[in-house]
Amino acid sequence: MMQVKKYGTVTIKSDFSKISLIQRSLLKKHCAQVGIIGKDGARKKGARTNIEIGAGHEFGEGKAPKRSFLKMPLETKLPEKSNKINRLLMNGIKNDSILNAFFKIGVIGRNIVMEAFASGGFGKWAPISDRLMLKKGRRGGILVDTQQLMESVTSRAK
Repeated sequence: MMQVKKYGTVTIKSDFSKISLIQRSLLKKHCAQVGIIGKDGARKKGARTNIEIGAGHEFGEGKAPKRSFLKMPLETKLPEKSNKINRLLMNGIKNDSILNAFFKIGVIGRNIVMEAFASGGFGKWAPISDRLMLKKGRRGGILVDTQQLMESVTSRAK
C-alpha cells in the first residue's frame, strides 16, 4: 500500500506493501537441519545404523576417540558463512521464499560437514590407530572407509 502525505511543499511517499510478507515470514518457525535424517540412518550392511555409528563418533564411544563430524565442523565454519546466510535470509524475506533460504542454509551446513570428512575434521580428529590402519589395509581416511556414514548426512528445511 502506497501512502502519500504532503507537508507544505514537502511530499513524503511510503510504500508498505511488503510489510505483510515480512510479518508472515518472521512469524513462521523455520529451521535448517543437517545430520543423519530419517531413512538415511539405514546402513547398507551390518547391524548398526548410521545414526548409532555416527553417535559413537560424535560423542566418543568405548575406546574410540570423539570425532565430531557434525557439531565441531558447524561450530568451526558456520561463523565464516554468516554474511552469506544473512543475505539468503534477507532475500528470502523480501521475496517471500524464506523456506527456500533455509534449504540453501542447510546445503551450506552439509557442505561444511563434507569438508570435515575430506580433511579429517579440519585436522582436529584423532588419527587412526596403527592396528586399525592395518585392518583397513590403508583404505580411506578417518571416518570414510566405506563412505556410508558420510553419504548418510543430508540437510532439509522445515
